[in-house]
Amino acid sequence: MEQYFDEKKAFTIVGYGMDVPYERCYEEIPVFWDTFNKRRNPLALKGMFGLCQMGETGMHYVIGDVYLPWMKLEADMEAVEIPGGRWAVFPAHGALPDALQKVNTKVWQEWVPAHNGDHPIIPGYSLEMYTEPVEDMSKYYSEIWVPLAEKPEK
Repeated sequence: MEQYFDEKKAFTIVGYGMDVPYERCYEEIPVFWDTFNKRRNPLALKGMFGLCQMGETGMHYVIGDVYLPWMKLEADMEAVEIPGGRWAVFPAHGALPDALQKVNTKVWQEWVPAHNGDHPIIPGYSLEMYTEPVEDMSKYYSEIWVPLAEKPEK
């Protein structure tokens, strides 16, 4: 599985959120994106990120962009601080949502269990990073970002 590690500074995501049960994520999140793309969008958010905040039975999912100080949030918007640190980054190549969902499944079912000793994750959240749309979506590029903790001392 293609992956690399990156250090990122802290930032804040601002956007629109929804709660979804885990077993419905791959069906409901693409519908949420369709709704986001059709809604009145006073801040002209592009949806650079999909923030996945894990809970006991489901996740809180936020579509948004990096917050800029002059943005005035509407009542139904939220802001979430993302701490700086080291991330495992997993590229996805191909049309959405299939390409990203396939990489996401491999990350959580294969990579995390196999590498959590060498690269322990910070539980509770991950990010999807989206680029600008391209004419041929089979060539689209996106990423899954998983936050990493410091390696435990032996």
